[in-house]
Amino acid sequence: MMKTFILTLLALICISGKGNGEKLHSFPIQTAQANVKIGNNRNISFQSFLSRNLRPWKQTKVSMQIFGDSTIKDLMDEGLYAAYLPSSDLCSCKGDMGWQGGCYVQYKGFVIVFLHLFCMDGGHKEFMEDIVDNLVMVIYSKDGKVIDKRVIGKESFLDFTRITGDIGKLIFTVEQGSIADVNKYSKYKDLDFNVTKHIYSIDKNQRIHERTVGKSWTETIKKKSKVTAEKSFADFLKMFPRWDKPYLNDSVFTSATYLGDEFERFIPGFQKRECETRELRWLSCYCLEQDSIYVLFVVKDCSIPCEGSYPYADDFILTYSKDGKLIDYCPIARHGDLWQVDTKASYPPLTFTVRQGVMDDNEVNVDPPKHVTVSTSIYKVGQNGKITKDITM
Repeated sequence: MMKTFILTLLALICISGKGNGEKLHSFPIQTAQANVKIGNNRNISFQSFLSRNLRPWKQTKVSMQIFGDSTIKDLMDEGLYAAYLPSSDLCSCKGDMGWQGGCYVQYKGFVIVFLHLFCMDGGHKEFMEDIVDNLVMVIYSKDGKVIDKRVIGKESFLDFTRITGDIGKLIFTVEQGSIADVNKYSKYKDLDFNVTKHIYSIDKNQRIHERTVGKSWTETIKKKSKVTAEKSFADFLKMFPRWDKPYLNDSVFTSATYLGDEFERFIPGFQKRECETRELRWLSCYCLEQDSIYVLFVVKDCSIPCEGSYPYADDFILTYSKDGKLIDYCPIARHGDLWQVDTKASYPPLTFTVRQGVMDDNEVNVDPPKHVTVSTSIYKVGQNGKITKDITM
């Protein structure tokens, strides 16, 4: 199960804040070498657990960097380090979970450790990959026994955390933001977050105490600003390499470059709501120049559909006059887990014969043979740039 979890999560990248703190001048440190025997006759000391999975924190001021790299890449072996990992019931999680180390601070009689507890399924059906990063602070005795533990922050598509504090005073201030309206995430709109401030302190018995400070407030994260400098059609054309081969095939849909918002006005349906806008990407492919028109090949990549669970990518043909006026556009093929495509191309005239297979999503996990509905369509681009479609069975 853990192997599957690791493979699934390798691509996820979260960005934590950066802070510049002062150097840690001096703290009394007592090294502990308590050994714990864990399966396969392996003896793992608490200091080995620390040195193999975490880094010492050498600043007096606390920032998000105390949790280390939040990219999921080095999950701990829970069997090997079971004696030192807190119970995972710290948070509610519907999927697999995994621990990853951040930093630690050693004091005379105890150690504070900062860990990531990644949850594969945060319970939001709106996202195919709904990974929640629970930020955990753990207090250990010098020989590695858990004294206290607490989730002090949470990061995900819908949550953010800011942490400040003072290592010497054992006080940590956390500002936790949670999205106010999850439905806005899928649309290209400003996002409002409800933010609360919490103070975490550690007493003389190494117990963690939490108190909420003041009232919550709202912070708005603005949608990405549109580029003010208007891009010309010539700039748009530069995003498409010319197809100069004497033959034609489906390689014209080989994607090359991501098309940013500055080119929105050249592509109809650039923000079409059938796909979660924040997960929608348009990719330029090739350009074929004919006597009086440009034929451009574009891929629309939809990672999170508004309806259904399976991502897809559509191949589009767009035609323009030489002065940049859109003449016609048409999606001709769809790729994905539920869709199979075989495209044949030829010219003149510019013709695409597309054999499109569609599988019912109920048959994805069914053993072969699977039921696939197949249709064949023929798309032709006329000299005037108009695209026609004929369906054959």
